[in-house]
Amino acid sequence: MSTAHLLGIDLSMLANQMGQPCLSIFMPTGPGSSQTPRDQLTLKKLLGQAESDLNANHVPPTQVEAMIKPVYGLLDRDNFWKSMHEGLAIFCSPVSFVYYKLPQTTPEIVVVGHRFYLKALLPLLRPDGLFYLLALSKNQVRFIRGTRFTAKELTLPEGVPPNLAATAHFRRADNTLQYHSGPGPVSGSRPTAVYYGRGGREDVEKNDLELYCSQIETGLRHYLADEKVPLVLAGVNYLTALYRQVNTYPHLVEQTIPGNPDDFSSLTLTHKAWPLVEPFFREQEETGFNRYAELAGTGFTSTEISEIVPAAEQGRVGTLFVAEDQQLWGYYDAGEGEVHTHLKAAPGDEDLLDLVATKTFLSKGAVFTRPTERMPEHKSIAAIFRY
Repeated sequence: MSTAHLLGIDLSMLANQMGQPCLSIFMPTGPGSSQTPRDQLTLKKLLGQAESDLNANHVPPTQVEAMIKPVYGLLDRDNFWKSMHEGLAIFCSPVSFVYYKLPQTTPEIVVVGHRFYLKALLPLLRPDGLFYLLALSKNQVRFIRGTRFTAKELTLPEGVPPNLAATAHFRRADNTLQYHSGPGPVSGSRPTAVYYGRGGREDVEKNDLELYCSQIETGLRHYLADEKVPLVLAGVNYLTALYRQVNTYPHLVEQTIPGNPDDFSSLTLTHKAWPLVEPFFREQEETGFNRYAELAGTGFTSTEISEIVPAAEQGRVGTLFVAEDQQLWGYYDAGEGEVHTHLKAAPGDEDLLDLVATKTFLSKGAVFTRPTERMPEHKSIAAIFRY
């Protein structure tokens, strides 16, 4: 079991679990012990519904018991409820059990299907999307992946020195002339040369800092080669300025979190970074919304679930808007290429909005959840096709 931060890697792991009976439970919670009895009663009620739904889907009784046993175990764990936030998501299958304490509230949802129900998690990532944060100081380098609400410190990519001291050994003890070829700046100019001569102590330290930043940038360049998310710098001005001189990543945020990042936790740094990256995600969503309006009627957009589901299965959905307050029950017959919808969920059905959102996420499309009144054409789903 894991209570890891809710980040893209976790969604990918959940989205790729298919074929087994999968149980997804969402519920609102309240922080503090005074809310615990109410929350425990809510979970107990939802577990009763889950058992009924699993039985209706012809899951063997022994498997039902094995799946929900660890969830029942949460009811009597006082420490679990004391540290609650605004919401709770639980995912169970015959081979896995994972829960997340969510920083945003969620409606009560119970879904049984051949894969986990993930649409309710997407508002935490879109437009509150993923970004990277590089915390620089002489004492340490921290590479953090964050969202508006979460932070996870990552293992430094290969080649990135953990601190300035690790860089210093590249300079010869006698300070004889050396040459180091570093990457050019983001503008695309030639690689820069860093020379080490018989200068004073300040020159030596400056050279070490330049090499330090160059080595960090080189390691990150390979790690971020296929990424398009923002990168935020945190550090004192002279160090972040040196890093910007060698940066080649085109999505480096212009503003910096000033000061010594060693004084702050990873989560505090991501909270400081959010106002700097929020405009990027808002603009991305509005650009997609305007793009939909421009392409409407050209064959590259659709609000028809019968067209969107097969396109998502084929990886053709590049941008998706989906109503966060609706569900559309049915199933997709891949053999016949037909989508069947029902007014109410029947055994074997799934929320087709969730299916499309998950498929689009897995194919690296942009997924935006909105209330119905803010959806394109006020529909429950709207897609822009890649081709």
